[in-house]
Amino acid sequence: MTDNVDSQKTKDILTCPICLERFTKPKSLPCLHTFCEFCIMTFSTKELEKLGGKNHINCPVCRTTVQLPKKESTPKEFVDQMPTNFLINELLEKEDVTRPVKLCMSCEKLGSVSPAIFICIDCFDTLCETCQKYHKSNKASSNHDIKPISTLTDETKIPKAFKSICSDHSKKLKLFCNDHDVPCCILCVSLNHRKCDNVVTIEEEAKKFCADVKLEKLQMDIRNVSNDFDTLLSHYSECSQSNAAHYEDKQKMIEISFSTIISKFKALEITRKAELKKLNKDIF
Repeated sequence: MTDNVDSQKTKDILTCPICLERFTKPKSLPCLHTFCEFCIMTFSTKELEKLGGKNHINCPVCRTTVQLPKKESTPKEFVDQMPTNFLINELLEKEDVTRPVKLCMSCEKLGSVSPAIFICIDCFDTLCETCQKYHKSNKASSNHDIKPISTLTDETKIPKAFKSICSDHSKKLKLFCNDHDVPCCILCVSLNHRKCDNVVTIEEEAKKFCADVKLEKLQMDIRNVSNDFDTLLSHYSECSQSNAAHYEDKQKMIEISFSTIISKFKALEITRKAELKKLNKDIF
């Protein structure tokens, strides 16, 4: 039961509140609400058109005003400068690895589907035969620990922890800078975040994110919307069935009415022909 609840919570966290689908390239607004890159770009385009030249949008969830980085910014420029939600990305990747059917995550990013044969312990990716070769030949990932999925024991079928790697320094991402809202390796902190006041471990930030009241409220809002949608869908289905029955009844009434009218006209036709015939006989 607990596993089902946890699974539902994870599913809720990984669902975009705009398209209600699994996140694709999650982007965060300053109010901490996260959306698919395409969804928030589409929303921003419509919002800016509706506002008529204003330099802000309102969050689709909490309606917080979010200023554009500069006047006359295009929706693409606005979305490009939005930070990627790396915590959501980590959860998405973990879910990809833990699903029963393993697919190559690199192929999925390119829009194709291939069965995964290998798993990279360092960068959290399941790989097909071809992608595994490219992964090994890439300078940044040539020393990664790649194992065939079939050779993993039951206890290590899904590794307990994965080591996300910094794209700039090829070091493990162990820290998170709240001042810039980005995960960091030790070198990142030493070189780029020395003056930052709020640098914590990835684990601390993950716990804070999962315990965030706004996240709980968002989950509750999504569940309420889902329940409202189910109610509306049920009501629509009942109305549709009622309308269908009403339509059939009216159709039968029309058929009966026309059949009655036609019968009366035929009877009248016979009567009038008989009268005409009698009149003609009397004359001649």
